[in-house]
Amino acid sequence: MRRLLVIIPLLLGAATTVAACGGSSSTSASSASTSSTAAAAAAPTVTIDTFMFQPNHVAVARGTSVHFVDHDAINHSVTAGVRGAPTPDVFDHVLPGKDATFDLTLTQPGTYHYFCKFHPGSGMEGEIVVS
Repeated sequence: MRRLLVIIPLLLGAATTVAACGGSSSTSASSASTSSTAAAAAAPTVTIDTFMFQPNHVAVARGTSVHFVDHDAINHSVTAGVRGAPTPDVFDHVLPGKDATFDLTLTQPGTYHYFCKFHPGSGMEGEIVVS
């Protein structure tokens, strides 16, 4: 019985030490997630929802990525230019349906118009102003 009384406190002490170590590891992982989330939040996001780019005007500093997310269940594109004068050599990306994403980074200052080449309509047009 005496041995049992000596072993139990030792086991409890070891369990406390392991739990304390696990706690600091968990905090580090949580901090890393927060940092990644903060970095992702810094990039403006344009969503595609019910055949509309929202927002349809974004201003960024050169080198900043613009994050596009397609919430519709069908394909959309982010194609440079305007419908009557597309410039797909500048950028042209197809988002293949629900929850597809695309990051666009522009390094030259200027105004970049874009549209969805699959769906005409004023909601499927936008612009990015790079300074």
